[in-house]
Amino acid sequence: MVDTQTVKQSPILKRSTELYLSLCQHAATIQTELNYNEMPELRNTFKAFRYCLYEIYFLLVDSYEFDSKLRSEIEEWSKVNRVSNKKEKEFYTNSLDLFKFLKSELNRLSIISIREDY
Repeated sequence: MVDTQTVKQSPILKRSTELYLSLCQHAATIQTELNYNEMPELRNTFKAFRYCLYEIYFLLVDSYEFDSKLRSEIEEWSKVNRVSNKKEKEFYTNSLDLFKFLKSELNRLSIISIREDY
């Protein structure tokens, strides 16, 4: 029988991986809905995206040394409660950019491994 050891942070890493995959799916859906101007559907998708981004951030922020710029951008982003219809698309696009920044930070911290050569 194989002897296995549990890694101290394995539940955190498992959950962060699940959240990351959900975020990727939501980000792709948001981008498609933005492209086709499907605003009512986008609002629902964005809500799920936002919950996942909050959860992955708060799950990892205490365990890893996040970039201070990312930390401040997420804190500013989280303060936004309402967005006017004129600025709505811009906010969603900026949120996708924030997710890209988070992805690169997760890659830098070796929480996830993203190949960037393809």
